[in-house]
Amino acid sequence: MKSENDFKTIEKRVQNIINQVSDRYISNKLMDAVILIIWLKRINPKILLELGTGHGGSGKLIMSELPNIEFHTIDNGHGKHISEEAVGEFLPDGAHKYYNNIYEDLDKLLKKIKPDTIYIDLPNQSQGQIDWLFKSFHLYNVEWIVLHNSHKKHYRAYLENNKYYEELYYLPKLYNKPKSEKGRKTISIGLSVFRIKDEY
Repeated sequence: MKSENDFKTIEKRVQNIINQVSDRYISNKLMDAVILIIWLKRINPKILLELGTGHGGSGKLIMSELPNIEFHTIDNGHGKHISEEAVGEFLPDGAHKYYNNIYEDLDKLLKKIKPDTIYIDLPNQSQGQIDWLFKSFHLYNVEWIVLHNSHKKHYRAYLENNKYYEELYYLPKLYNKPKSEKGRKTISIGLSVFRIKDEY
């Protein structure tokens, strides 16, 4: 008898959500999205803050799979590439959406909602920005961070050796075929899971 939380069963449900919103409006590849949900079910967050709402596809996925979660998300339209009206358009009822500048308003939001888990779903971050985020989360005792797009070479070393959070899991960027073959496609953009370090 299959569990409702085994990989293939979750994969079917995740694919259904991706089909509903279109893969144009969800930044996760199927593999990333399934691993994200598996880890979030293990973590079992009470209050999750997502950085990078986009159109709300990831938020819809998370809230569908974790119906009891208190879900917050902040975005300012990815530098205005998404209109304010379109930001979070797929979010279910009950989501708390903030159309604000993440770097200007994050401190106030962390104080207000006290999340135990952060999901970072932002397109392009520098090592300096990642360091600032990790310091901020640590200051407010956020226990868990899930980072999408964690394969970036310019901050991989930082993620592996930062003093605030331990990287418990890393899914690298993966392709369906070797570089030399035609029809090569990305099947994973990379995903990492971090837990706060007690000793720091």
